[in-house]
Amino acid sequence: MVNHQLTPLLLTDEGTIWIAMCVVSLPSYKTAGHVRFRVNGSDNFWKYSFVRHEWKEYKEISLKEEELDALRLSIEGHTMTEISDMMCRSVDSVKFYKRGAFGKLGVANISEALARAISNKMF
Repeated sequence: MVNHQLTPLLLTDEGTIWIAMCVVSLPSYKTAGHVRFRVNGSDNFWKYSFVRHEWKEYKEISLKEEELDALRLSIEGHTMTEISDMMCRSVDSVKFYKRGAFGKLGVANISEALARAISNKMF
């Protein structure tokens, strides 16, 4: 499985895509069939249902600032102890923030959380 991110660069007069940039990366999902799009600056995204053959609008995932900070520092390669020192919080608090982010993002580990947060443009 791969993740394709298509960004329209030029549209025709009818509004169809004429030129687009495609970025291919590893997906943050474990199963195939996740088609969604979002407009930059919007708090919502649209997801396609292959069962109903329709688009449905959803509210974008929102993480607390502490949860984002714990993920950002993890991206930089810091250990839990270093993150707790940098955030002036206990290691248990950092674990709490990460678990909260995992739950909201629907992931099981830090690698999945970082992939999902990056693909959702949370940083």
